[in-house]
Amino acid sequence: MSHTTDSTGTVDVRMDGDVAVLTMAYKPYNLLDRVLVNELISALERAAAQQARAVLLRSALRHFSAGADLNTLYPDARETGVLDWRLVDLLRAFDEQSAPIVAAVHGVCVGGGLELALAADLVVAAQSAKLGSVEVTAGLLCRLRY
Repeated sequence: MSHTTDSTGTVDVRMDGDVAVLTMAYKPYNLLDRVLVNELISALERAAAQQARAVLLRSALRHFSAGADLNTLYPDARETGVLDWRLVDLLRAFDEQSAPIVAAVHGVCVGGGLELALAADLVVAAQSAKLGSVEVTAGLLCRLRY
């Protein structure tokens, strides 16, 4: 079984045989912002380049993801009315991945974190998983265009 690792500090990519293991470690809560979204897209591209037969997405932190980092997203939206980030590109990268993607969820998985998990082909949730949608509470109305 071969093990190769490519780590950016935000998302670790390790090949375990034919399985690409993508481990998010973006402290404190794997909040989705431009940095994490871009790193996840890059990690999926590396998995495809390694011809992974499956992809496992997981978190090295206490929680899977507490959603989007609204503090970094809202300033742009106040001026333009649009959240200018690559969430649609990330969802497209999930769709275009030829290998099945499994999200291993534990701890908090809400908002954009839940959307991330639901983009996978299969979600395996630990007993500790707390799943939820918080967009209405945050005052977000999403209209995605491909």
